[in-house]
Order: sequence, then C-alpha cells, then structure tokens
Amino acid sequence: MIEAEKDITLNEMVVQLGSQRGIVIGRSALNNWLRRQGFTYKKDRTCTGARAARRPEEAPGLV
Repeated sequence: MIEAEKDITLNEMVVQLGSQRGIVIGRSALNNWLRRQGFTYKKDRTCTGARAARRPEEAPGLV
C-alpha cells in the first residue's frame, strides 16, 4: 500500500485497510505500528500546523 502510494495519509491508510482487508485499526495505533516497523514521514510546508501570522513590524529587515 505504501509503495503504491508514497504520499498516502494515515487516515487514507485506515480507510483502505478497513475496506480492502477488513482490518479495523485506529490512526494512532497504525502510526505506532508503522514507526516500530521503521517507517517515517517527512513533513512538507503544507503540514506545518497552525501558527499566528507574523506581523510586518516583527519581521526582520522590514522598515
């Protein structure tokens, strides 16, 4: 599954495991199992989380 879709999310994996193989598993449990198996993930710029936007007066180098 992971090799077929390198950018699959945990939520998508949970759904596919349930529909294709009849496996019921939670997202956290799947994440823990994948990490124990040596799988890791790399965050991209779209996955940085919620942050407060910088105000222009706080940005370095702006006048």
